[in-house]
Formats: sequence, structure tokens, C-alpha cells
Amino acid sequence: MVRSILSGMSLAPFAYRMVRWHWRYLWRREPTPLSGGIHITSCCNLRCSFCNLHRIRPSFTVSERDAREWIRQLADAKHVYFGIGGGEPLLVPYVFDLLGLAKGSGIPYTHLVTNGILLDEACARAAAEAKVSEISISLDGPPEVHDALRGLEGAYVRVLGAVEMLHTYAPRTRIVLNAILEPAHPEWALHAAQVARGLGVLIKIQPRNDHPVFDLAEPAAPRVTELTPEEQRNLRSAIDSLSRMRHVSNSRPFFRNYLHFLFSRDRLAFVGKDCILPYHHIEIFNNQAFPCLEGMNYSGGFRLEERGLHTMMTSSSYRDVVNSLRKCEGCLRNYYVCYYEPRLSFPLWNLLYSRCGRRV
Repeated sequence: MVRSILSGMSLAPFAYRMVRWHWRYLWRREPTPLSGGIHITSCCNLRCSFCNLHRIRPSFTVSERDAREWIRQLADAKHVYFGIGGGEPLLVPYVFDLLGLAKGSGIPYTHLVTNGILLDEACARAAAEAKVSEISISLDGPPEVHDALRGLEGAYVRVLGAVEMLHTYAPRTRIVLNAILEPAHPEWALHAAQVARGLGVLIKIQPRNDHPVFDLAEPAAPRVTELTPEEQRNLRSAIDSLSRMRHVSNSRPFFRNYLHFLFSRDRLAFVGKDCILPYHHIEIFNNQAFPCLEGMNYSGGFRLEERGLHTMMTSSSYRDVVNSLRKCEGCLRNYYVCYYEPRLSFPLWNLLYSRCGRRV
């Protein structure tokens, strides 16, 4: 994943912001967001069986005015990586305007996560105009599997069509397929990886996790982690294959650690070590700011209408929460790529530890 980001931006602004963050953290223990983004809406045009976001009631959508203000503040803070997700962000008519604003305001790497159903020629052209660095599109297995998980017949074919639209009308935008790795059916992720290779795009693997339930009456079913010996062998073989594929954007330490997460927690990287991801990460969800959504269980965030991002992040209350998250064990509950991969790649000492440490 680091390779993907570095290949999509110039080295000078990246290096400056990295040095700036290390100095602020080491000398002042000051939270300085480098990565994160906005969950722009909980609304979705699909009803994925494993997801709870589309079940939130009442639903929410961030206003364009608020989103623009937060993006400007993130740019002022020298943000490096900004993403927009959902729900389904393509339901929001101003989503590409926001991504264009982020890039125009000086954020080097911009990213959109979508299910691809609505990604037509107009969207692809808008992505090109906004100079979106990367668009991720979900693909979870063969046609019958993907369509069943996503709750829409023909969803698989429309993903392939979305990739073609981006190839044709937004050739400078990096395309990444997102595939969920179901432990009992790793062949589904292998199929998605083969498709990505055939399409000439990258793929990112996300292990199946339990979604937050939001006090829902009928949440998605929890994941099943009990595997037979044969299923364990198949999973290990699939992970070995995925980790060797050059077009898979996950790092090898990420895959090795996922096996530790499932079968040998005592060998998992960073067990017993402080987590400092909240010092360089921030997400906006339902008009609240979170240093780490998983660590805070998607609740108790900082209301953004009460103060600006800079005032919030320099407040004692925000710093107290960030400091308390140093002992968070959220990465032992779920193994989200967007939280664990950054821990393996940043800051510098974590990168060295994950590539050379005995536990990885």
C-alpha cells in the first residue's frame, strides 16, 4: 500500500510532511493527521449481507459546505492521504467536487471507495477532471458469489464495466479492486486477484471482519472464525499465493500477521506495544471526528460543528483521547487493512520493526 501511495505522488512533499510529523511527535507529542478522510454518507444502493452501515437509521449525508471546510482544514494541516467512502459515495452528487478541492488544496493523494455500480462515463470523466489519485472498487469473488454478497444480480458485470470506464476516461487514476478474504472460502479472493491481473489493475485484500452494530435490531451476522484443518490449510496456501503476487497491494507482513491474528495472537506484531496511529490518522463519520473509529467503537467522536479541526486537535480533551488509545486493543478485535497496514508501515520505527522484527 505504501508503494501505491508513493508511486502516485512526488517525493518532495511526501518527505517534508514525514519529517514534519516525526518532529512534532517526538518533541511535542502533538497529533498531526497525515491520513484519513470522510465517510460522506451511510446511504447505499446495495444491501451487502456483511455490512451494517446501510442499516443505520436515520441515515446521514455530510453537507457539501461542511465537507469543504473540513477538507481545507486538513490541507492546512499538511494532510498526505485523503479518502472518501460511505455507504456509497457516488450517491452524493458533489463527491468529485470535494476530491478536486482536496487535490487543489494541496493534499497529494486522493482516494475514492465505491461499489462501482454507478460508475459510468460521466463519473469517470469527473474523476479525471478532479485528478483523483485512486479509486477502489469492490469485487468479492466469482459472479454468483459477488452478486449474492452484494444483493444485486449483475453487480459483478457492472464492476468490470466500471473498470473499463476508468481505463478509458480516467487513465491517470489508479484503479484498485477491493476483495474481502473470507477465511472459509479463500478461493473467492484468489478469483478476484486473477481478475485484477487480467484487467491490469491492483488489488487490495481485506479480511472479513465484524462490522459495528450501531444498536441495530437486525445487524449483519458475525463472521465465523472456526475453521476445519482442511480449511486452515487452504487459507494458508491462498495467503501464501496472494502475498507473492506483485499486483496485490498488501504488504507481506500484513498477510503473515493475519495468520497470527487468526491462530497465534501471542505472535501478532505490536502485542503489548503502544499504538500511535491516532497521532497521524483522523476520520470523519456522521459529522464527528475520530482519531480511530475502530478503537472508539464508532461512538463518542468529537462534534465538528462545535469547533474547527485545528482547535479540536490541539485541545486537551482530544489529546487525552489520543493518549488513551495508545493502549487500545481494537486491532485484536478486528483486522482492518486501513488500521493495521498503517501500523506496519508508519512511522519509521514501525516500518523497520515490521520488516525485521522477530514477531512478524
